[in-house]
Amino acid sequence: MNFNENQLKAINHYEGNCCVLASGGSGKTGVLTNRIANLINTYNVDPRNILAITFSVKAKENMLNRLINLVDESKVDFITINTFHALGNSILKECRYNYFHNKIKSWQQKQFINNIVVKVLGIERKESEVETNDILSFISYQKNNLLDYNDEVKETKFMPYKLNIMQEIYQKYEEMKKNEKVMDFDDMLLHTYKLLVNNDLTREKYQDRYRFIAVDEKQDVNVAQYEILRLLGKKHNNVFVVGDPLQNIYEFRGANNNYLIDFHKDWIDTTIIPLNINYRSSQDIVELSNKLVKNTKETTHKYYYESVAHKPKHKSPEFNYYIDEEKEADGIAKKILELKDFNIKFSDFAILTRTNYQIQAIEKGLYDNSIPYEITGSNPFFDLKEIKDMISYLRLAKDINNDEAFKQIFNSPNRYLGNVFLNEVSTYAEKYNKSLFSSMLLFPRSNEWRYKKGITELYDIATKIKKKKKYKVGDLINIIRKDLDYDKYIRKEDNDSDIRSEKIDNLDNLVVLANKYNSIDDFLKEVDNLLGFSNDSDGKDKVNIMTIHRSKGLEFKVVFVAGVNDGLLPHAKSGNENEERRLLYVGMTRAEVRLFLSSTRFYGNRDMGISKFIYEIFDNNYIKSRYIGDIDEFEDEEDWEDE
Repeated sequence: MNFNENQLKAINHYEGNCCVLASGGSGKTGVLTNRIANLINTYNVDPRNILAITFSVKAKENMLNRLINLVDESKVDFITINTFHALGNSILKECRYNYFHNKIKSWQQKQFINNIVVKVLGIERKESEVETNDILSFISYQKNNLLDYNDEVKETKFMPYKLNIMQEIYQKYEEMKKNEKVMDFDDMLLHTYKLLVNNDLTREKYQDRYRFIAVDEKQDVNVAQYEILRLLGKKHNNVFVVGDPLQNIYEFRGANNNYLIDFHKDWIDTTIIPLNINYRSSQDIVELSNKLVKNTKETTHKYYYESVAHKPKHKSPEFNYYIDEEKEADGIAKKILELKDFNIKFSDFAILTRTNYQIQAIEKGLYDNSIPYEITGSNPFFDLKEIKDMISYLRLAKDINNDEAFKQIFNSPNRYLGNVFLNEVSTYAEKYNKSLFSSMLLFPRSNEWRYKKGITELYDIATKIKKKKKYKVGDLINIIRKDLDYDKYIRKEDNDSDIRSEKIDNLDNLVVLANKYNSIDDFLKEVDNLLGFSNDSDGKDKVNIMTIHRSKGLEFKVVFVAGVNDGLLPHAKSGNENEERRLLYVGMTRAEVRLFLSSTRFYGNRDMGISKFIYEIFDNNYIKSRYIGDIDEFEDEEDWEDE
C-alpha cells in the first residue's frame, strides 16, 4: 500500500504524544493500524505494552483483522485492543476492585428506582407513575461526568423531580447496588477512574504496562473516558490519537471534540499531523461538503486543514425537492434503476436518513419498484417492536384465532401475564383444540385475580376494535394507543430518551400510513406484501438503507441523503445545530462517486420544507429549479423569495 507524506509521518511516529487530525476518507484506520504494526516490527516494542482503544466491538474486530496481516499473529494476541468500557471492566476485574461483582440487569435497575421512589421516599403512590428511564439517564449523565452522588450533580434535560431529590435517589440507588453487589454499565468508567486516581501503585502498574496508547475516533471521547486516558498516559506521554472533529455526531451523549482539536494544550510536546487528502470522494463531493462546514468552530481552528480531494471531478451532487416522502422515495428508487443500467450493483447504493422512522417510506418506494434492500442497524419498519404490537392488535381484532398475534401482545404493554400464564393457556389450547385467545377466556384459572384484569383489558380492546368498522385504520391504531396508554409504556421501557422519542415518531408515522386505508384487511395485506418482499430479498444484491449515525465509517459509490428538511435535518428536537451540520457532513462524505440530497415540502402530513443547510450549499435558483412537479401545486413564487 502506498502512503502519502503525512500518512508516513504518522505511521513512523515512535515516541511522544501525537494528534492526527484526519478528515473523511483520508485513510486514518490504515494509518493507525500500520503505526501499531510499526511499533512492533520496526521499534521492537513489546506488544504487551501497547493499548489500542476503539469505540465499538466491530471497530475492534476490524483492527484485529488488519493487524493480523501486518504483524506476526502470535504477537497480535498480546496487544490490548478494547473499548473504554471493556478496558475498565478488565482493570476492575484484574484488581478485584471491592465494588466489582456482577453486572446489574435492566429490570433490576428499574426495580431499584421504583422501590426508592415509591417505598423509600414516598414520592409517587404507584410504580407505574415512576419515570424510571429519565432517572437512570440522570444517573448515567452524572457518572459519565465523573460526578458521584455526594458531588455537586448537574441538571439534565428530562428530570422528573428537583435536583436535590434526584441526588437523593442517586444516593439510594448506589446504596442498593452496593448491598446487592452489582455494578451498572457506567460504573465501569467511574470506578476505573476512582481506582486509578486514588491508588498510586495500581495507576503506575497500568501506566507501565501500557507505555504506548493509541485512541481511534478521539472526537467521540467524553469526560470520564478522557480522564482515564490522562491517568494512563501522562507518565510516559506516548499517546497517539486519531480523529475527525467534523465527525463528532455523539455530542448528545457527552462526546466532546475539544478533547481532539485542543489535544496539544493538555499534552506536552504534541506532534500534530493533518491527514486532509480525501481518497474516497470525487472533488465535487468534497468541495460541497467543505462548503457545508465552513466557518464552524472546527474549521476555523488553527490546526484545521480543509479536506482536499485526491480524485478529480466527476458529476456535481444533485438536489431534488418533492411534495412528500412518498414521491421522494419513488424518485430515489427510479434514480437507482436509472444508474443501475451503468453496471453499478445495488449494494453500491446507500440511502441515508436522519431518523429510523423515515425508513418506512424508503422501504415502500423500493418495494413498489421491485428493488431489493437491506436495513442496517434496525429491523424493517413493520418488524419494529412497537409497530408489530399495533399490527398484532389489528390482526387479533380481525381474527381472534391468530395465535402469533396473541403471543406478540398478550403482555404488551405489561399486564402481569407472564410466561407461566402463556404456558397454561397454551396447554389448554392444545388439549381442547382452541385458539389462545379463546383459551384465555375459558381455562380454569382465568378468573384468578392475578390474571383477571389483564385478560379483561385484552378482551376489551380486541372486541372494541372489531366493532369499529367505519374508522380509518390509523384512527383505530390511535384508539389502541390511547386505551392502553401505550406511549407511556414505551417511555418506561427504554432508557434512551432519543430512542423513546423515535419510537413515538414511528407510531405517529404508522398512523399516517394506515389512515390511507379504510379496511384492516387491505392494510394488513399491504403490510404482508412488504414483509414478504423484504424476506424474499435475503442473500441478494441489495440497496443499503440506514440512518446517518449508522453510516459512520462506511462508504458507497452512490449515496442518497433523504429528508433534508427543516425539522428533520436539523432535527427539531436536537437543539444543537452544529452537531446536526456535522451529521449531514458525515452523510455526504460517505459518497465516492455520486451524491444526491433531497427535501420534501410535507413529511407525515407536517409542513416542513427545505433545510437551511441546503440553502447554504446550493444556489437559490438551482434549488427552485429542482422541484419535481409543478411548483404552483403548493406554493407561490413569493414563498421562494422569502427563503
